Amino acid sequence: MYYILDDENQPNGPYDLDDIAHDVMTGVMPYSTQICKEGENKWIPISSSTEVKNHIKVLKEQAKEWAEEEKQQRELEYTEAKIKAIKADIKKSNKKSLGCLIFFIIALFVFFAAIVPDNKDKPYESKPNKPNTSRIESKTEQSKSLYRNALDAGSSYDDLFECEGFFDGWIVGGTDAVEGRKRDGEKAMRLAKINAKGTEDPKTFEKNYHYGYNTGWHDADKNPNGFLSTKQQEYNK
Repeated sequence: MYYILDDENQPNGPYDLDDIAHDVMTGVMPYSTQICKEGENKWIPISSSTEVKNHIKVLKEQAKEWAEEEKQQRELEYTEAKIKAIKADIKKSNKKSLGCLIFFIIALFVFFAAIVPDNKDKPYESKPNKPNTSRIESKTEQSKSLYRNALDAGSSYDDLFECEGFFDGWIVGGTDAVEGRKRDGEKAMRLAKINAKGTEDPKTFEKNYHYGYNTGWHDADKNPNGFLSTKQQEYNK
């Protein structure tokens, strides 16, 4: 603890080192101020007190460290805010890109829908019965040649009925024709998607079902009794 002499040379205090050092650092108290350590009778200027000057030096170092820490904290907060803003921009950009992609896909769909001819109302042309001698290795290969086989096979469907989904569609299509309902491609696709759930290859099942529906409807429309007979024979196997 220290006492100081005021402007009228009157002792004031006591003050601790922090108080004196703070007043000196802020310019409130000049280095020429006379101080006397508690318990002593010797008055000296602050500039001659090693203890006070060392304490001032320590406080300056602490202040410098605190200022550096505060600067780093501000820089960290600025960086975090910048990263947050960048993430928000990226998210906004992704949403915009997704919207453009969806619009592009819809535009392509509309374009192809306009240029692809609709053949659902064209009359069905039957072709002579030809045996199917090709050995199909997989369901994928079966689906690729399925419609060609349907047209070529005539009333012989042994190979086609083995294609998963074809017989199901054939039954529904033929039943619609026998009961006097029009061929409904949208209904066939809807039922194909429903029945394909849980199968090993849903896409192939849907194609087979759709082809089967069209084939069954044309068979029954042309020869209802033949359709019913073939249907009963397959059920009895």
